[in-house]
Amino acid sequence: MLRSVALMIAISGGAVSAQDEGLPGCDTLASGVAGRQDCTLDNGLLFLTFRFERSGFAHDLTVTQSTAEGGDRETSAPITVWDVTEAPAFRDLDDDGTAELFIPAGGGGGEVVFRLWTLDARNFYAESGRLVAPSLDALERRGDLIVATVPGETPETATEKAWLFDAGTLIEVYRLRLDSGAQTCTLVETERGVAALNDPLLIADCEARMGWTGNAGDQEGVTE
Repeated sequence: MLRSVALMIAISGGAVSAQDEGLPGCDTLASGVAGRQDCTLDNGLLFLTFRFERSGFAHDLTVTQSTAEGGDRETSAPITVWDVTEAPAFRDLDDDGTAELFIPAGGGGGEVVFRLWTLDARNFYAESGRLVAPSLDALERRGDLIVATVPGETPETATEKAWLFDAGTLIEVYRLRLDSGAQTCTLVETERGVAALNDPLLIADCEARMGWTGNAGDQEGVTE
């Protein structure tokens, strides 16, 4: 199970400071240059402030969450953020009516590592897991799954990754290697110990979606 991010709890009464209110909205920053800029988000229930401070080659991000004026505040422990170009954002990926919080925390090679935060029992955001995708817009719903396709080592290959919410925790369900040259989908065994599903139906569904006619039952898992 993935563990929630450690929080430095600082709950106290008090309104949002004027200094925080003067920051730009994260969703107003220009795409491509919005990374590691101090900004705010407001979902109507919580006012979130994101402040970045350089630490060596990276930045330390501190997230402060404030309820309505006069309510509680909570400040996170510093979160290491590397070279990112996008700002934190809200997105309701599981269509439950409550937006999840996505914090870009690093990446490279066309991939972005997102820290995914969801509301906990106290109605504050806490980390539920991490996922990797080319961008936030590249994430899609497919039934109960959250799916992203990441470019591979050649123009003909890509990796399809799928996650599932389970009791507020994000769990990686499978990875598939897509090869348009060979017109095959192959289940991937990951180095992080996430067991790939050994299910020919999953492969057959992948190849059907791609319009391929591979030999799903004859394929073996590969290691990534």
